[in-house]
Amino acid sequence: MLGLFKRRAEDVSAANLYSACLSQSRLPEFYRSIGVADSYDGRVDLLTLHLTFIMKAARKFGAAGEQLSQALYDVMVEDFNIAMREEGLSDTGIKRRIKPMLALFYARAKVYMAALESGDDLQALMSQTLLADAGSSKGAAVMADYMGRADLLIDAMNEKQLRAGKIKFPPLSKA
Repeated sequence: MLGLFKRRAEDVSAANLYSACLSQSRLPEFYRSIGVADSYDGRVDLLTLHLTFIMKAARKFGAAGEQLSQALYDVMVEDFNIAMREEGLSDTGIKRRIKPMLALFYARAKVYMAALESGDDLQALMSQTLLADAGSSKGAAVMADYMGRADLLIDAMNEKQLRAGKIKFPPLSKA
């Protein structure tokens, strides 16, 4: 009977990783200094970027990495559900609002993942996505630099380190 309530190791890891990504994406510097829109969409987009770093790194670990990525996605969906319930939405309201959110997550994660893997111009990508409303090339340059450093740092982690969920993101600027 106790086994029914036992959490899988990847669920614990995913919860820790999600918490780290959520905390990092809430740093005021992203919104004040860089120009990420301090809106629901801006916050979700920045969270998506941070989750993408983790999901990309997890790919190296085959099936175990896929399970971790799926668990991370499940934690995110559950968090979105809880947030909407706290807003007072019913099950039908949640279903109606979560579909576009998840579609945006997939679309953005796919674009971010492809850019990180191919070495595309991250500054142009930031200008077109996360900072589209900001109009700041300086902010896009800082975000592109941050993306490159965060991706390298997280990608260098081994499976045990990643599963520990103690992600230390780089500072926003090199200084």
